[in-house]
Amino acid sequence: MQADLYNLWNRVKSGISDIVKSRTFIAIIMFCVLSAVLLQRVFYLQIVKGQNYTDKYELQIQKTKEVEGTRGNIYDRNGKLLAYNELAYAVTVQDTGCGIAPEDQAAVFDRYFHTTANTKHDSTGLGLTIAQELAHLHHGEITLQSEVGKGSRFTLKLPILE
Repeated sequence: MQADLYNLWNRVKSGISDIVKSRTFIAIIMFCVLSAVLLQRVFYLQIVKGQNYTDKYELQIQKTKEVEGTRGNIYDRNGKLLAYNELAYAVTVQDTGCGIAPEDQAAVFDRYFHTTANTKHDSTGLGLTIAQELAHLHHGEITLQSEVGKGSRFTLKLPILE
């Protein structure tokens, strides 16, 4: 009986030793640690720091349907395309924050960009860059309208593909 327990213990011990020595175990540990860091960061940004942005939060939902005339493409005398009609879906997000200064608006989609405003933002400066790249991958674009002291409006337009 005692010999069976000893053999069982040795098998369990060698099995655990094999698992710990494998690359899979290291990958699982790294995945768990990185997931924990990611969850902590999301919690911190959404719950703890999110309060700063919700003090003046106001929800507005507006549904509009714009149908453009079907005039076709417009070319100059050299055959260069000047304008075209394209049906697209649009989603607009508007806030009532501090707004973005006109001198910063051209660079707002640049990687690692932060506004020149006096307020400190806890961000990497990659969010709008990634969003714009994803929009471009889907043949769309994100546009910005902003006024200092009144807020910003971002519009995502994605074409309706046939």
